[in-house]
Amino acid sequence: TGPINIPLICTCKKALIEVPEPIIDFADVIFGEQASINLKIHNNGALPAEIYIKTNRGDKIPVMEEEDLEEKKRREKQQKVEAEVYRQRQIQEELEKANKPEGEGEEETKQEGEGEGDKEPAPITQEEIDTAMKNLVFEDNEFDEFCVQALFKRQNNIGSYTSKNLSFTFKPIKLGKIFQECTLFFDNQDYTEPIPIIIKGTCVDVPIYVEKLTYNLHTLVYEKTYRDKIVLFNRSSNTMKLQLYFPKELKNYLEFNPTLGYIQGNDKFEIWMKFKPDRTILSISKKFISEGNNIDIPIKVVGSNQVIPVRFNIIGRFTVNSVTFNPTSIDFGNVYHNSASRVNLNMENHSLLPQKFYFANLPKEISVETDNGCGVMLPGESYRFSIAYRPSQTTAYEEGEIFCRLVTGEICSREVKIKYKVNVMRLPLKMTNTLIEFPGLPEKEMVEIVTQVENPSNKTYMVELCPPKHQLSGIMITPVVMQIPPQKSSLISVKYKSEFRDFNAFTLDNIQKEEDKLRREKEVVGLIKKEDDGEEPGEDGLPPPPIDGKAKKRKKRRNKKLAQRLKKKDEEEEAPADPKKGGKKEEEKK
Repeated sequence: TGPINIPLICTCKKALIEVPEPIIDFADVIFGEQASINLKIHNNGALPAEIYIKTNRGDKIPVMEEEDLEEKKRREKQQKVEAEVYRQRQIQEELEKANKPEGEGEEETKQEGEGEGDKEPAPITQEEIDTAMKNLVFEDNEFDEFCVQALFKRQNNIGSYTSKNLSFTFKPIKLGKIFQECTLFFDNQDYTEPIPIIIKGTCVDVPIYVEKLTYNLHTLVYEKTYRDKIVLFNRSSNTMKLQLYFPKELKNYLEFNPTLGYIQGNDKFEIWMKFKPDRTILSISKKFISEGNNIDIPIKVVGSNQVIPVRFNIIGRFTVNSVTFNPTSIDFGNVYHNSASRVNLNMENHSLLPQKFYFANLPKEISVETDNGCGVMLPGESYRFSIAYRPSQTTAYEEGEIFCRLVTGEICSREVKIKYKVNVMRLPLKMTNTLIEFPGLPEKEMVEIVTQVENPSNKTYMVELCPPKHQLSGIMITPVVMQIPPQKSSLISVKYKSEFRDFNAFTLDNIQKEEDKLRREKEVVGLIKKEDDGEEPGEDGLPPPPIDGKAKKRKKRRNKKLAQRLKKKDEEEEAPADPKKGGKKEEEKK
């Protein structure tokens, strides 16, 4: 036989590493969730190898937590702000030196150079920090954010003639994209070169979101029903199942329809809410009630295949719709025929909402002295007005009710009943004129109208007339007090003096002072009774000493003279002016 050739091939052990797909693409990851992808690696050699994942320049990729990233950002921000502040100070110092004369600038420079070693920089003020923040622009470090969001082992090993999967996880902390180029290095890479890989992904917002994070019902009145519509949206193309949860303590007051449903892709889902609170909610749901009877209800919506639930709140403030009347019932008392009686009524609004009111279906004898019998009360406001009763019958005793309708903030309305009573009596006296009309007069002229008061009864009456102030109205009536016997009558003179009068606060104050002075003089004389019969104490707080006989006589004579002067003054004012005898000049002289 011939020779047999047996080929012998001798090779050394080596690691032959292959990566079929060097791109790690996480695609879209919902915020709050995480995604994982395996990178498959094959070793076709007989030698195991250590695998190192580094940057393209061969630097290590640090392992960072979110707290470490925030602390690093804070330090970098502080360093940039301090550098900007010192730069601004240096610019300001150079400007100040440039604006000073040459001699002063050189001397100050020498002094600063001598003490430069001992001088410490002034502390940074808040104003300087705010100015530096406006001038600086802070950018996020994409590599640091990648280190926090991309989770993987930086060092791995692979055996001979085996395959291995390297796990990469993307856990986003903010919306946006990540893109990082890395390289796989090996400890024995004589036959295999470093393999570049790419890691990328996008963080997208949750697919299910609510139209408003806070549904404000504003001011809520007890025992009233409130409704609102909650709209949920699906930004993904997949159909998702939804379930709504709310606190169990509020199941007697709060309703949602529906609480379970399916939302189509790229569509919306509507949930109707009904809320009817009463006063018991303040004690049953204390943890949702804050100061001032404010309520904050947390609501949660859970979607299938969505880790982060959708949360929103329902807020509002409770109030009442009560209005108090003072007095609670109206008593017009005794009212004479052809006259009127007025009673002041005070309304107070205890609600946090404005309340409209108006009096409906009033009897013909009753009138409310407001704007067309209606008005508006602001929260916490008191409203005062008069209610008048003008009898249509000669004699009657009447009891009835007045209806006041209240509208609380355009939410609800109710009707309140106010009881009243009145006793109508026949007037014992008659007057020939119940209305006196004066003709038009030139200035400084006077006109007199005489009317008659008759007593048709069998009883004597003492009559007192209360005219308005003469200084304000120009009207003077005489006599003011009279006694009318049975079946008799008396004449009354009503005079009016035309004059242009300036009504202001100063004029009214002067008139009041003159009346007070005249009243004190009459009290001294004894024409009217003092309001306080007690003796006034002296300067030392003790009662005045007793008056002897001579002092009493002097005081009596002085009072007598004062009374004569007052009487003469009253007669001059009552005397009519005669134009033929120069009455006008006498009036001007007076």
